[in-house]
Amino acid sequence: MAYAPIDLPETGEKPFTDLTRWRLEITDTAGHVWKYLRTDEECARWPMGDVEKYWLGLPMVRAES
Repeated sequence: MAYAPIDLPETGEKPFTDLTRWRLEITDTAGHVWKYLRTDEECARWPMGDVEKYWLGLPMVRAES
């Protein structure tokens, strides 16, 4: 499989990937596998959980009691 070249920004001020599209799949056989969701439909079917937000450094919003 050939991969497209990565267009990296010149500085680290903004990420070169959309962090909100990454999901962590945890399985018995593969362990921990990060998957990148390419479409909005995929994101709607697999909402981001607290585990992904934590490891990606994204804010975790808690519902008020």
